[in-house]
Formats: sequence, structure tokens, C-alpha cells
Amino acid sequence: MLASKKGKAVKKGERHLSGDWFRALNQLSRTINLASADLPAMLKNLIRGLVRELRADAVAVWVAEESGFMKIEASAGLSDKYVRFFNRTDRIPVGKGLVGRIMKGRKTISFERLEEYRRIGVPRWNQMLEEEGVSAILAAPMFVGKKIVGTFNIYYKKPHRFSEGERQFIEILANQIAITIENVSNYRVIARDKEELQSHIEKLIDLQRAVGLINLAIYESLDRAVEYIAAYVAEKFGGRAVAIFQSGEQGALTFAASFGVSDAYRTHFYERASGGTLMDLAYRDRAAQTSSRILTDPRVDKQWSTFLSTEGFIATAALPLVIHARAVGVLAIHYPELHEFSKDEMSALETIAQFVAASLENLWNIQSLVAEKEKTKAMVYSLHDGLIVYDTASVIIDINPRIEELLWASRGDLVGKRPDELAPHETVMANIREVSMLLLSDFESKEIDIGEPLNLSLRVSQVPLRDERGRKIGHMRVVSDITEARAVEKLKSNFVSTASHQMRTPLTGIKWGLDTLLKSMGELSKEQRDLLEQILESSDYVIQLVNDLLDVSRMEEGRFEYEFEKGDIVVLLEQMWKDFAATGAQGGVQVEFQRPSESVPPVMMDAGKIDIALRNIIDNAVKYTREGGRVDMALGVGERSIVIQIKDTGIGIPKEDQKFLFNKFFRGKNAVRVKTEGSGLGLFIAKNIIERHNGTVHVESEEGKGTVFTIQLPTREEFMPKPRS
Repeated sequence: MLASKKGKAVKKGERHLSGDWFRALNQLSRTINLASADLPAMLKNLIRGLVRELRADAVAVWVAEESGFMKIEASAGLSDKYVRFFNRTDRIPVGKGLVGRIMKGRKTISFERLEEYRRIGVPRWNQMLEEEGVSAILAAPMFVGKKIVGTFNIYYKKPHRFSEGERQFIEILANQIAITIENVSNYRVIARDKEELQSHIEKLIDLQRAVGLINLAIYESLDRAVEYIAAYVAEKFGGRAVAIFQSGEQGALTFAASFGVSDAYRTHFYERASGGTLMDLAYRDRAAQTSSRILTDPRVDKQWSTFLSTEGFIATAALPLVIHARAVGVLAIHYPELHEFSKDEMSALETIAQFVAASLENLWNIQSLVAEKEKTKAMVYSLHDGLIVYDTASVIIDINPRIEELLWASRGDLVGKRPDELAPHETVMANIREVSMLLLSDFESKEIDIGEPLNLSLRVSQVPLRDERGRKIGHMRVVSDITEARAVEKLKSNFVSTASHQMRTPLTGIKWGLDTLLKSMGELSKEQRDLLEQILESSDYVIQLVNDLLDVSRMEEGRFEYEFEKGDIVVLLEQMWKDFAATGAQGGVQVEFQRPSESVPPVMMDAGKIDIALRNIIDNAVKYTREGGRVDMALGVGERSIVIQIKDTGIGIPKEDQKFLFNKFFRGKNAVRVKTEGSGLGLFIAKNIIERHNGTVHVESEEGKGTVFTIQLPTREEFMPKPRS
């Protein structure tokens, strides 16, 4: 029976908690709550109160450890020998003995006499209870949810009958103790994790600071970076020397930089047997390699390990420098003593190796770019053509030496200035202004002449500058000296002009004589008439060729004069259509003309010259279209120009020939096969005439499918050519 504070007795066999039990439970629960953060203090006060309330001889809290054994966490009334025996000498596994069974079965077990307990106990454990004088025992499981925490044991030295109320009291108390123990355990884990997290954060911050210094140092000097690595490793892990190796020819490692090693280190590295170091192994396998005692490591070449030993190095770590799964080198660290490589150390060293690899890769890329830039600069500066480079605001950002030679300019006087800021009254600056302000689109070229300080003919071309993403970041003007070429061209032109003049008079006489002969001979046989007509046709062809040569010569000499006046382009095109419709019909080619629905503004033109240009293009379209094909002429009106389109279904122009189409004397390979005669001057003359009208001509073609020529002539006053008086 349990005596209450009022002196009332509790009857044996009670099945429910009485008020006295509740008061005792409430008092003990308050003890648990007040000291729950301090587990030893809480258990000590609790057990002291339990011994008093239950009039027990001893109380013990058994806790299951991660090792799988039971431990007496707190007790009262048990001898030191008993506690020491079960906590150190002969530990009870979970599932064995009374406490083990309670843990496994999760049910309260009690024995009123020691004889009952002996049936399940191990003899040596029973012996300890006999020595303690224990007679009755009650063991209640302590668990939280599905997790077993331990058992709560009550010991009596005399036989004791446990009432139902007493069992319930102990079970509830055991449950509260289990929750408290679990909470305290969680507090400890949280505190430990917090300390570990704080320590880890401090290590990461320290490592980040070290990596930052290493990365900055690499761009200053690789040797300087190695010093930072050595200092960090020495302070944190006891390393004394550091070396960096990089990939060499045929995949072999070459020495890059070191700190803390002798001058002989490099020599011995190159003299070791192939694959005889941890560095070679780390590089080959792309995995970190460590050796706590390098001298006895079978993976290391004897010559190399002996050398390291004489240098005072006992342990070594080799970490591969890896970029995108590709080893670019190795970081080696040597230690003067036997060294066990901890997890934290290897994590830190591997982090450093990763950053060193990335920094080295960036450094090598930068060095490569610098070398490439210097090479490009050397090539640009040695070009025979002059270069002026501008940014997007047309500010001059560079010139090459050839510009200084051609225009007598000084780089220091030009870089950083806009062309319109240059003094126009100074000859040199005026030349730079003229070259820079010449109206050009990208990939367009124009020719200019300068008279001072040297008489030069220059070809100026514009090329866009773009970054790696294709964005335009400026442009460049290429200035070529064509003075000699112009002189040679002039000589050729003079020769062609003189020869053509000399040829045209006799050719005209021949044509006149043939024509007279054909008309005055009277009756001729068919063969005779055909022969004379062929000779007359050939003479016409030669005369036309001579006229074309004279036109080309006058164009190149600037003597191909124009008389511009506003006129109706529709009238010209309709006449051409009528002429070529008749010509085309003879060869089975249909020629059509599509007029615009809106009115066509007048065009400033030399009607005779523009007629020559357009007829040359239409004539080619009809000539190189096979029987059954068609040629479509169309006229359209744009905002600032009229657009003439000549489209055929002819033989087309091979892609590789299209860039030469407007060159003098050029004829496409397929054109030569279809028509053997032809001078290759028609399109050159047409383009020259159209551009003299401030217009453009563009061609699109696909071999075997036809060609489209698009001609634009301006209709706005500011873009039209000026009439001559």
C-alpha cells in the first residue's frame, strides 16, 4: 500500500488512479518540467521523489544507445558496483534480459519475487541482483511514438505486490520521462549541429577568403598564387610545400610553379620513372591521391620517394585540376610528418583544386586571347592597305601605320576624335575627313583622288565590326592605294580607245561596202546571199563590240557624259517591251510587261544611256532563255524610288559566278556553252550607267531555274542626279 499525505491507505487491487496518485504524479511532473533541459539534474530529482512516493528501495532509468546496448542513465539506491557492471563490464544488448525484453515487447513487466525473475534472466545478471538484495522488480517501457527510448525500473528488497494504480502511475511517469529524454536528446543534437554548422560556416568563409586570394594571385603570378596556397595549407593542415603541374605535350605533366621545395625538385620530377608519382596517378585517373607515408607507398617510384624523404617530406596529397571532365594539371602538397588526411581537409583541398583549375583555364584563355590579339595586331599593322577603325559613334579608335604613310597622318592626332572635329583647312586632316565622311554602306567601295601631300588614287571600303554575339560595335575603313593600278588601267583604256577609234572607221566602211554589194548585185543564189548576210551580221557584231569598248574606255576616263532631265520611264519600257516581244517571239520566248496601277513619278535620267543599260539586261534575259520560256518586265513605285524587275526562266547563273557578274569581260561558264559569242561588257556598262543615275542593280539567280534583276532609280529630289547645263 502507498501511504498518502493525509494518512489514508490505498487498497490493494485498485484499477484506477486515485487522487493521491494524481497529486503525486502532478508533483513529479512539475519536477520533470522544471529541470527538463538538464537531464542529469532532472533524473536525480525525479528518482529522489519516486523513492519517497513509492517507498521503493531503488529506481533506475535504462536508455538504449546507438551501439545497440542498454545503459543505466540515472539511478538511486543501486550500488556503484551494480551500475559499473552493467554500464562497463557486461552490457545488456537490446532484446536480452528484462530490460531488453521490455524494449522489444513495449509492455510493462513486474516480478514480485526474485525467483520469478530468474526464469528469464542470465545467471550472471541474476547474481548481481542477488548481491543487491533485490526481491521485486517492475519495468515499464519508455517510448515516443514508435521509437523505444528505454525502460523505467523500480526495485524492492522485499516481496512487493504492484497494484493496478501503481502500474498506471509508473507507466504514465515512464512515458513523460521518455518524452523528456527525447527532447533533451534533440536539444543536444540541435546544439551540436549548431556548433558544427557554425564551425563549418567559419571554415567555408575562411576557405572562400583563401580561394579569393589565390584566384587574384594567379592573374598576378602563378608563383604568387602557390605561395597563398602553401600558407593556407600550412596554417590549416600542416602542409609545408606546394607544387603545380600542368598538361604538356603528349599528355605528360610539366612543372609549372612551386613553393617550399628545393631547386632539385624539378630535376628529380623529370628524372623519375614514367608514372612513378602520385601526381601522375591523380592526373591519369582524375581522382585525388593521398599517401600518409610516401617512402613505403608501392605506387610511388623508389627514386622519387627517396628524394622526397631526403627533402624532409613524409606524406603527400595530389589533387587533379579538372575542367569539364578534362584534367589540365595537378596540385601537389607535401607534409613533413606522418599525416592522416581528414574528410574536412580533403574537401577543402579539392575545393582549392577546383578553383585553381578554373582560374588556370581562364588565365590560359586570356593569355591565348592576348597572344592572338597581338598576332592579329601585328598582321593588321603589317598590311599593305591602310585601316581606320571607328566605334559606334564614329569616333576614331585606331589607325595602322599604312594610313600614316599614305595620308601623312599621326595616330596621336586622330585617335579619340570624330572626323567632323578635324580641321578642314589642314591638308592631312582634310584627307582623313574625306576618307571618313565618304558616304558608304557596309561592304561598299568607292574611289577618290587626293592631290596633297601626294597625288594618289584611293579605293575606300567599309567593313562592319561585330562582337562575339553578332552585335555591331563599330566599323572599319580599308584604304587601298590604287594609283599604279589606275595608271595601268588608264594606259590600257587609252590603248583600247585608240585601237577602237582606229578600228571603227574601216569596220564602218566594210559594213557599208557589204550592204551596197548586197543591194546592187542583182540576182544571187541562196548560198551567196546567206554568206553575205552572215558577213554583214558579223561586221555588225564587231562594230557593236568596238562601240562597247569605246563606251567602257570613256566611262573609266570619266568622259562618258550624261545629259540628265526628268522623263517618263514608262514610255521607254513600253518601247523596249514591243521590240523584245518581237525578238523573243522569233526564238519562242514570251515577253510580258506589267505596268503599275498607280501613277509613276518622273525620273531624272539620260534617256539614251538608261535605254542602253536596260536593253543590255533584257537582251541577256531573252538570249539565255530557252524556247518555251518567258521574260517578265515589271514596274513598281516605292516611297523613294521606282523599281524595275526583269525576271526570266532561263539558264540561271551559277552561285560561284554571281560575284563576278558585273566585271568587265566576264561571262558565266554555262552562258559560254549556250552562246559562244558575247563580250562580257553589257552588264558592266549597265551597272555603271545605273549607278551614275544614283540607282542600284541587284541580281538573284539559281542555276537552271532563272534570274531576277532588280533596278531601283530614285524619285526624290535629294537623291536624284543633278542635271548638267
